[in-house]
Amino acid sequence: MEEPLNSNIQVIVDLLMVELAESKSRFVDPLINGVFYLCEMSS
Repeated sequence: MEEPLNSNIQVIVDLLMVELAESKSRFVDPLINGVFYLCEMSS
């Protein structure tokens, strides 16, 4: 049951790390979408 949540969080962390390293704003929209999706997930 925790596997989908953990993998979603890992993708968000990976996107954040790449965005911080690149600083080209290519991953901002996917990051925002991922955070909203995570907030909307039922626990």
